[in-house]
Amino acid sequence: MKLLASADTPSVEDQTWNSNHAAEAKLPSMDKIQPRPLGAGAANSIIDGLEKIVTRRITDNLGPQSPVLSKLQRRSGFFSPKAPSISIKKYLDLCIYKRFNCSDECFVLALIYINRITKMQPTVTLCSVSAHRLVFFAVLVATKYHDDERYSNNYYAKCGGLPLDEVNMAEANFLKMLDWKLNVEPKEYQFYHGLMRQASNHEGPLPPVQLEEPEAEP
Repeated sequence: MKLLASADTPSVEDQTWNSNHAAEAKLPSMDKIQPRPLGAGAANSIIDGLEKIVTRRITDNLGPQSPVLSKLQRRSGFFSPKAPSISIKKYLDLCIYKRFNCSDECFVLALIYINRITKMQPTVTLCSVSAHRLVFFAVLVATKYHDDERYSNNYYAKCGGLPLDEVNMAEANFLKMLDWKLNVEPKEYQFYHGLMRQASNHEGPLPPVQLEEPEAEP
């Protein structure tokens, strides 16, 4: 796993991220990229596990109904005006997995980032109007952090069905809310990877998922 130090001066990090965005703007739009086929295998089990865990968290938090959102929540960029008509499963399969062409590890990192941000920011919860966007930005940030190959935000915005200015704004918010802490230790990665594989293999409704690594006994 790559190592990224936490930012002591966010303004410097902001400048670095803006510089990266400027470099990405020079990349081709990738309109001609060939979508990745949806085949069987380890990748699909990871996607399936992520979808099941996210869906379970929505039920545990608020149920399927849309919550009443504050102005602060709406301005964060992680909440849609209304629940999207496309399911989390189809959104992950068709808009993210098939189009991002990112490594499988990015989906494990995405779950870790979602868990971190919902713990660090009480106003950000997994619910019917936030899940799609949180998954989208978590995978986007994971892809840029972990993978060597990435595309412009213009391309990612088209994949997610979001305006480019909203993608730029919410991506910056996501990083700031995480306090730029993107590093994942191998032990933490293996724990979440195991949870996702277990969720994928589980038949029937998924029971409540404990997204915290158990403390080692003294």
